Amino acid sequence: MARKVPSGTSKLVKAIASKIDLGGKAPTVKPWEVGQYGPMKARPGRGGMDMDHIPSKAALLKRAEARKGKPLTKAEADKVINEGSAMAVPRKSHQQKSRTYGGRNNKDQVAHDANNPAKATELDFNRYRQDMKDQGFSDKAIEDALARLRAQNKGIK
Repeated sequence: MARKVPSGTSKLVKAIASKIDLGGKAPTVKPWEVGQYGPMKARPGRGGMDMDHIPSKAALLKRAEARKGKPLTKAEADKVINEGSAMAVPRKSHQQKSRTYGGRNNKDQVAHDANNPAKATELDFNRYRQDMKDQGFSDKAIEDALARLRAQNKGIK
């Protein structure tokens, strides 16, 4: 059974999302799960959680545009968004703790994060550490989640 995947999603992401489908039942998104935004957003079980881009969507788009040297097309922007790393964050944590939620992401921070996505990853993730501990995640599980984000973000172009 095919699931709807956000527009602009690359063939690779669509292929990955289709492999997640297990007899018509995709696994539900788990709190603090790390993955690519598009496939995670397409899966069930997101109630009460936001898929938080780490680093921020704005920083990812700014970096991609700077590297291209001109504005991104809608398709290019959608690809950056959907292939960007994300973490399933309980909505309350996202709203209260994220350094980039809503008006907390400003032009200077976006520029800094776009130029240093590895540092932005650390800063963004560290805002959630205590909430993860409070929800029973072990130090190892927390470090494993950060390691997955680092690995996904290592190749940010």
